[in-house]
Amino acid sequence: MRRASHAARATRGTERRAWARTLAWVALGVFAAVFVAIIVIANRGEGARWWGFLETIPYGDKLGHFGLLGTFSLLLNLALRGRRLARVVPWVMLGSVLLAVAITAEECSQAFLASRTFDLADLAANFVGIAAGEVVVRWILRRRG
Repeated sequence: MRRASHAARATRGTERRAWARTLAWVALGVFAAVFVAIIVIANRGEGARWWGFLETIPYGDKLGHFGLLGTFSLLLNLALRGRRLARVVPWVMLGSVLLAVAITAEECSQAFLASRTFDLADLAANFVGIAAGEVVVRWILRRRG
Protein backbone atom coordinates (compact mmCIF):
# COMPACT_ATOMS: atom_id res chain seq x y z
CA MET A 1 0.00 0.00 0.00
CA ARG A 2 2.76 2.40 0.94
CA ARG A 3 4.61 1.80 -2.35
CA ALA A 4 1.54 2.56 -4.41
CA SER A 5 1.03 5.94 -2.76
CA HIS A 6 4.73 6.74 -3.20
CA ALA A 7 4.53 5.79 -6.88
CA ALA A 8 1.37 7.85 -7.31
CA ARG A 9 3.07 10.88 -5.74
CA ALA A 10 6.10 10.43 -7.99
CA THR A 11 3.85 10.28 -11.05
CA ARG A 12 1.98 13.43 -9.98
CA GLY A 13 5.30 15.22 -9.42
CA THR A 14 6.52 14.22 -12.87
CA GLU A 15 3.25 15.36 -14.43
CA ARG A 16 3.46 18.72 -12.63
CA ARG A 17 7.03 19.27 -13.83
CA ALA A 18 6.03 18.43 -17.41
CA TRP A 19 3.08 20.84 -17.16
CA ALA A 20 5.34 23.56 -15.74
CA ARG A 21 7.84 23.10 -18.59
CA THR A 22 5.06 23.31 -21.17
CA LEU A 23 3.62 26.39 -19.51
CA ALA A 24 7.05 28.05 -19.44
CA TRP A 25 7.51 27.51 -23.20
CA VAL A 26 3.98 28.72 -24.00
CA ALA A 27 4.45 31.85 -21.86
CA LEU A 28 7.80 32.47 -23.53
CA GLY A 29 6.27 32.08 -27.01
CA VAL A 30 3.45 34.51 -26.26
CA PHE A 31 5.82 37.04 -24.73
CA ALA A 32 8.29 36.71 -27.62
CA ALA A 33 5.47 37.40 -30.09
CA VAL A 34 4.46 40.52 -28.14
CA PHE A 35 8.11 41.59 -27.96
CA VAL A 36 8.55 41.24 -31.73
CA ALA A 37 5.33 43.23 -32.24
CA ILE A 38 6.73 46.01 -30.03
CA ILE A 39 9.93 46.12 -32.12
CA VAL A 40 7.94 46.23 -35.37
CA ILE A 41 5.73 49.05 -34.06
CA ALA A 42 8.78 51.00 -32.92
CA ASN A 43 10.60 50.44 -36.23
CA ARG A 44 7.57 51.81 -38.09
CA GLY A 45 7.74 54.98 -35.97
CA GLU A 46 4.38 54.34 -34.31
CA GLY A 47 5.64 53.79 -30.76
CA ALA A 48 4.46 57.10 -29.33
CA ARG A 49 0.89 56.17 -30.18
CA TRP A 50 1.15 52.94 -28.19
CA TRP A 51 3.43 53.77 -25.26
CA GLY A 52 3.79 57.53 -25.35
CA PHE A 53 2.61 57.64 -21.74
CA LEU A 54 6.08 56.39 -20.72
CA GLU A 55 7.45 59.84 -21.55
CA THR A 56 5.39 61.29 -18.67
CA ILE A 57 7.16 58.99 -16.18
CA PRO A 58 10.72 59.93 -15.15
CA TYR A 59 13.03 57.39 -16.84
CA GLY A 60 9.90 55.68 -18.20
CA ASP A 61 11.65 54.57 -21.37
CA LYS A 62 14.48 52.98 -19.38
CA LEU A 63 12.00 51.33 -16.99
CA GLY A 64 10.22 49.92 -20.05
CA HIS A 65 13.46 48.45 -21.39
CA PHE A 66 14.28 47.04 -17.94
CA GLY A 67 10.84 45.49 -17.52
CA LEU A 68 10.60 44.01 -21.01
CA LEU A 69 14.05 42.44 -20.98
CA GLY A 70 13.76 41.36 -17.35
CA THR A 71 10.54 39.52 -18.17
CA PHE A 72 12.03 38.03 -21.34
CA SER A 73 15.11 36.85 -19.42
CA LEU A 74 12.97 35.35 -16.67
CA LEU A 75 10.77 33.42 -19.11
CA LEU A 76 13.62 32.29 -21.38
CA ASN A 77 15.86 31.12 -18.54
CA LEU A 78 12.95 29.32 -16.86
CA ALA A 79 12.06 27.58 -20.12
CA LEU A 80 15.71 26.53 -20.49
CA ARG A 81 15.68 25.44 -16.81
CA GLY A 82 18.70 27.57 -15.94
CA ARG A 83 20.97 25.92 -18.50
CA ARG A 84 24.45 27.45 -18.74
CA LEU A 85 27.22 27.66 -21.33
CA ALA A 86 29.70 25.70 -19.22
CA ARG A 87 32.74 26.15 -21.47
CA VAL A 88 32.15 29.74 -22.56
CA VAL A 89 30.62 31.68 -19.66
CA PRO A 90 29.77 29.23 -16.86
CA TRP A 91 28.57 31.96 -14.48
CA VAL A 92 25.79 33.19 -16.81
CA MET A 93 22.68 31.35 -17.96
CA LEU A 94 22.33 30.44 -21.64
CA GLY A 95 19.10 32.40 -22.05
CA SER A 96 20.75 35.55 -20.73
CA VAL A 97 23.66 35.21 -23.17
CA LEU A 98 21.35 34.59 -26.15
CA LEU A 99 19.12 37.49 -25.16
CA ALA A 100 22.07 39.87 -24.61
CA VAL A 101 23.49 39.07 -28.06
CA ALA A 102 20.11 39.45 -29.79
CA ILE A 103 19.18 42.69 -28.02
CA THR A 104 22.62 44.19 -28.68
CA ALA A 105 22.17 43.49 -32.39
CA GLU A 106 18.65 44.95 -32.28
CA GLU A 107 19.79 48.10 -30.47
CA CYS A 108 22.73 48.56 -32.88
CA SER A 109 20.40 48.15 -35.86
CA GLN A 110 18.55 51.25 -34.70
CA ALA A 111 21.49 53.38 -35.85
CA PHE A 112 20.46 52.54 -39.43
CA LEU A 113 16.72 53.26 -39.09
CA ALA A 114 15.31 56.75 -39.55
CA SER A 115 12.51 56.11 -37.07
CA ARG A 116 14.81 54.83 -34.28
CA THR A 117 17.75 56.10 -32.26
CA PHE A 118 20.62 54.04 -30.89
CA ASP A 119 21.00 54.75 -27.16
CA LEU A 120 23.63 53.28 -24.85
CA ALA A 121 21.39 53.99 -21.86
CA ASP A 122 18.67 51.82 -23.43
CA LEU A 123 21.23 49.06 -23.93
CA ALA A 124 22.36 49.39 -20.30
CA ALA A 125 18.73 49.19 -19.10
CA ASN A 126 18.33 46.07 -21.27
CA PHE A 127 21.38 44.42 -19.70
CA VAL A 128 20.28 45.29 -16.16
CA GLY A 129 16.84 43.83 -16.93
CA ILE A 130 18.40 40.64 -18.31
CA ALA A 131 20.54 40.30 -15.16
CA ALA A 132 17.54 40.93 -12.90
CA GLY A 133 15.52 38.26 -14.70
CA GLU A 134 18.36 35.79 -14.24
CA VAL A 135 18.61 36.61 -10.53
CA VAL A 136 14.91 35.80 -10.11
CA VAL A 137 15.33 32.51 -12.01
CA ARG A 138 18.30 31.55 -9.80
CA TRP A 139 16.14 32.23 -6.74
CA ILE A 140 13.23 30.17 -8.14
CA LEU A 141 15.48 27.24 -9.05
CA ARG A 142 17.16 27.31 -5.64
CA ARG A 143 13.77 27.20 -3.91
CA ARG A 144 12.67 24.24 -6.01
CA GLY A 145 15.85 22.45 -5.02
